Amino acid sequence: MKKELFSLIILSIYISGCCLSNKDGVNENSIRCKSSEELMSPNIIKSDAADCYLSELQRKKSIIQALQGSSDAAFTIYKYYSFLRGDALCGRKWLLLTAELGNQVAIHNLKSLAEMGTKVTPQNAFNLTLAEKNQQENQALSGSGEAAYWTYLYYRFCTKNLQEAEKWRWLAVKLHVKIAEQSLFEKYDHPSNIK
Repeated sequence: MKKELFSLIILSIYISGCCLSNKDGVNENSIRCKSSEELMSPNIIKSDAADCYLSELQRKKSIIQALQGSSDAAFTIYKYYSFLRGDALCGRKWLLLTAELGNQVAIHNLKSLAEMGTKVTPQNAFNLTLAEKNQQENQALSGSGEAAYWTYLYYRFCTKNLQEAEKWRWLAVKLHVKIAEQSLFEKYDHPSNIK
């Protein structure tokens, strides 16, 4: 029920103007997501989830760019999972990361969700079942920087095991996840700092 509600809330934010088809003279069959700067434009029109299609190669490239600190790439992945794949849980973690990287549209969407009663926090965005945690740890140990980073955030916020979190953060850095070197999500370490 919560997953469906979150998907509907995200969809309502999305329909109010998140993505646009490319109408700039590029092949009409080519579909792309607009950048955050374009999304802030007053000329945004409604669109559907098909506008956020990514090939597997584009998805992987966007994830790599996001893990290097690109808020636009993180926003593209957030839209891909939330709107095209309908995976609200995966979209939630990308939305939170996108906002943490400074994307103004993601920050606005987080505020809108909170106003509608769905507050996205690290505790609910990065939480995993035991099976998911085990799978993610195995992927990280097999060389996935993305999995190492999400595992780090899981231990940091969901279990509060900072010693274990630091091991996974270190692995993410070793696997070239640049954002693992940054001090992201610090405001969540002290809940009184959250507005």
